[in-house]
Amino acid sequence: MGSTGIVASSRATYLAHRDADDLLFLPVKSNLSEPIRGLKYQIRGCEIGKGIHTSVVEWLDETDKSADELMSVPDHEQARTPAVREAEEFLQQALRDGPVKAKELFQHGNEAGITKISLKRAKTILGIESRKRGFGKYSDWQWMTPEQAAIPEYPGDKGDQTTPQHLNVSPFESLSD
Repeated sequence: MGSTGIVASSRATYLAHRDADDLLFLPVKSNLSEPIRGLKYQIRGCEIGKGIHTSVVEWLDETDKSADELMSVPDHEQARTPAVREAEEFLQQALRDGPVKAKELFQHGNEAGITKISLKRAKTILGIESRKRGFGKYSDWQWMTPEQAAIPEYPGDKGDQTTPQHLNVSPFESLSD
């Protein structure tokens, strides 16, 4: 059973979340009752007997925050960390002369200290498209700018086993000198 299967099979699911100065206990799903609001809480130490120390949860006020709100994917502006901005610059430079093989972008990005996830986030932000070129063992994925993708039918789009010469030129060849 996958991780979504665990939540799907439960009657009620809650999220414990640290948000700024607050600890929040928020309902994610419940088919036991009407929708309820989340609660703020704190954990404090206490003594329950002769030298026995433990922790207890102290429930505080209700909160208007929801699990969906806190766990939503941030918009592109929030996702633009310095690493993603660096990846954006890298992709703009690498793709300036035409489409480039994704494998090659990942390899040279890694050599430049840019992670694969940063490249993928930058790809989304910049609207870069990926297309499979060729067929079978002769195929590869290439990334291209929206302007390059608008050019009708680059050779290689229809599954032939050749790729035009200008697509085989690497923007990184000058780096290896």
